[in-house]
Amino acid sequence: MESNRNVVEVIDLGADEARRIESARGTVVTVLTGHLWLTQEGDDLDRVLGAGDEYALDREGVAVIQALDAPALVRLDGAPGRRRRELEWRTPTSSILASIGAAGRALTSAARRAAVRSTRTGLHSL
Repeated sequence: MESNRNVVEVIDLGADEARRIESARGTVVTVLTGHLWLTQEGDDLDRVLGAGDEYALDREGVAVIQALDAPALVRLDGAPGRRRRELEWRTPTSSILASIGAAGRALTSAARRAAVRSTRTGLHSL
């Protein structure tokens, strides 16, 4: 582990288990085992991370991580001086479903934009 980070938490997510992270800007998510889906409030891109991958959360607000199909072991590292209590963990189903719904809306919007671009470039005749 790099010396400029503090380990905040190591968690073991069960298959398909999700966790919500509140106000986690600056936290680095590292997947130790398994695969993880990650989405952040205000970010149109979702990410899928595998063992050895890491991603630095760069948004304020809510981030959701979920193990995909099998358990995942995940390490969260914070910026120097960050205290563990700054992370608030919750797994309310309604919040997770709202985050998944927001991700679905973002994907639908991206698909529409891609369809418009393909129509403009003449790819619609394929």
